[in-house]
Amino acid sequence: MVIFNEKDHTYQNPVTKRFYISVSTLLSKYKEPFDRDFYAGVTALKKGKTKEDVLKDWDKTVKDACDKGTNIHKILENYLVEGTIEDPTLLEKFDKIFNKKDFQLVRNEYIVFNDEYEIAGTSDLICDVNNELFDVYDFKTNKKFLFHSEYGKYLKTPLNNLQQCHYNDYSLQLSLYAYLYSIYANKKVRKICIFYYDGNEFKSYPVPYLYWEISVLIKHYIQNHGQTAVDQNKNVIAKLQPWKYRSNKEKNDG
Repeated sequence: MVIFNEKDHTYQNPVTKRFYISVSTLLSKYKEPFDRDFYAGVTALKKGKTKEDVLKDWDKTVKDACDKGTNIHKILENYLVEGTIEDPTLLEKFDKIFNKKDFQLVRNEYIVFNDEYEIAGTSDLICDVNNELFDVYDFKTNKKFLFHSEYGKYLKTPLNNLQQCHYNDYSLQLSLYAYLYSIYANKKVRKICIFYYDGNEFKSYPVPYLYWEISVLIKHYIQNHGQTAVDQNKNVIAKLQPWKYRSNKEKNDG
């Protein structure tokens, strides 16, 4: 069991009192940082503004986008959980791509976690198809939705085969949700999909289940950043790649 503290945006195991790294924080460790100060200066020169004004504009844009996203998420959550219709036009568009009746059980704002890896996150929608399969869906409302990096950037090792863009970032995020839930529920993922609202309509973007990337990511994180004890790390890594890990005794024995 894991408890989410909304104020601090932290996940904690109430029994062990240990804090778990969030999915978003984990993935951020493998992104190239955005040099905000540098690019604000470049933008200021292009637009004939001061760097301070550019930074203020960016902050306002981010805040407005977050407020918009939070509002839409809340409307959809209330609709799915309570059947409340707060925005008929928005919900009519949503009904065109999602039908709650297609699933055995729909879990909204559902916390997925793993005590061994000490990772946790909150998925917008985890939908049990039946006793063996489940789907993962996520709502996105950002202004842009890019399928490639505008600057030719790639994620950091061991994910450096993937460009750093919205589509790949979200594919990893949702794949990690699927990975954690599949272990917890002992089910297989059937479908992973992004519901992107561009301000006019919802677009459904299927994404691949990046199982191998997630396996390698967790292994790399535990070895390089994890807070788990050394012996626990070895056990986890062995489970992630049992064909690659052998103890010294096993190696000496042949």
